[in-house]
Amino acid sequence: MAAQTITLEFNKNDIYVLPPVVLGDGHMIEAKLQVPGKITSVDPYKCEGLGCGWTHFVKVQPLTDTVWSWIGWSNSGQNCKLYITVHFEGVPPK
Repeated sequence: MAAQTITLEFNKNDIYVLPPVVLGDGHMIEAKLQVPGKITSVDPYKCEGLGCGWTHFVKVQPLTDTVWSWIGWSNSGQNCKLYITVHFEGVPPK
């Protein structure tokens, strides 16, 4: 298996946990990170947009070998894009 990386993109306002769960000074957001191989690590997220100053990372949590949960919180209705890079073991593309 070869080391692979992929950057997943999420709209912050699309990943709020419903019903709202209080976390930090706001509400929990959760992004499911699913890739075609065993996840080995996740880089800190990058953010673009007005809501970035009010978006905070908490942790990543493995659910299965190929699916991890990225958990954070926000206390702003302003949207932003979250870019999360996932490292995994996979078959190289042909």
